[in-house]
Amino acid sequence: KINLMLSTGTGGNKGIGFAIVKALCEQFGGHVYLTARDEERGLAAVKSLEDVSKKSINFVLRTYCIT
Repeated sequence: KINLMLSTGTGGNKGIGFAIVKALCEQFGGHVYLTARDEERGLAAVKSLEDVSKKSINFVLRTYCIT
């Protein structure tokens, strides 16, 4: 049996998305994934949250294809 808990915060590098991911880091017992469209800002947000929460956060770069 596999028991996996994860949560994803979209737009997590600033504003409301950042606040949601921060709250997840503080209150959620599973894996936290932060997504952002800008890699540099996303990684900076992850570093900032890891320093505060002492929790490992996974970063996913979101890319869009607009045709």
